[in-house]
Amino acid sequence: MINGRFYSLGVTVYNWSFRLRKLLIVLLLPFYVLSQTPDYKLIKSIPLTATFLSSDKLGNGYVVNEKNELLKFNPQGELLYSYTNKSLGHISFAGTTNPLKILVYYPDFSTIITLDNTLSETGRINLFELGSNKVSAACVALDNNIWIYDEVLFKLRKFDDKLGILTESDDLNVLQGSPVKANFLLEKDNFLYLNDTALGILVFDTYATYYKTIPLKGLSGFQKVQEQLIYFRDGKLFSYHLQTFATSEITLPGNAAVYAVVEKERLFLLRKNQLDVYSY
Repeated sequence: MINGRFYSLGVTVYNWSFRLRKLLIVLLLPFYVLSQTPDYKLIKSIPLTATFLSSDKLGNGYVVNEKNELLKFNPQGELLYSYTNKSLGHISFAGTTNPLKILVYYPDFSTIITLDNTLSETGRINLFELGSNKVSAACVALDNNIWIYDEVLFKLRKFDDKLGILTESDDLNVLQGSPVKANFLLEKDNFLYLNDTALGILVFDTYATYYKTIPLKGLSGFQKVQEQLIYFRDGKLFSYHLQTFATSEITLPGNAAVYAVVEKERLFLLRKNQLDVYSY
């Protein structure tokens, strides 16, 4: 009887140990994979000069070139579509996380243009009509509505296609004790991420309720890949693991990188006068 009890206890301990090892593998495997030196293979080099680089979940890449055109490239580096609007001034940024609803922001006229997957215009939003006179960041929400950060009201605001306000945050100036200056927004996996170069990454739930601050400062933007934040800073690409809080450099091919993004076994690497597309 005693031996049976010891056997049962041993089996229980073994099972828990096995489950713990599986859990650690699940948590750390994505971090491990992206932390290694990838085996890069150059697919294509495209001569261009760009001020902006991003990607979407299908592995497409996007740049804003020196002519203020938004260009879309497929995972093979082939140019698919382009969009330009010479009447609205310069493009501040483009939100491309949803390939079916791309957001392009023109701050000179406080105007957001929405595009479909062929970069054809599907909507035009004058933010003055919302009472938001100074918007510094915007993104497409997971439900296809739009988030903005209003630097006058110090609020996150979510609105629909009819300009109806769906959700607003509290005054973040009061909440943080200092002015919040957002330069990037991203909603992913039921969280909204607001980037402030001085404060770090402020994390909110999908109702704009503040959750926490991630201490990564000085960023222009980032990606969320599984449990990692991928960001480019000082000519290098890094990953920050949201569970272990560990930071690791992701080795890039060559040198003189201006910006880089990763997506679906693709690396889009912007250099001074060209865009390089790699598989890994």
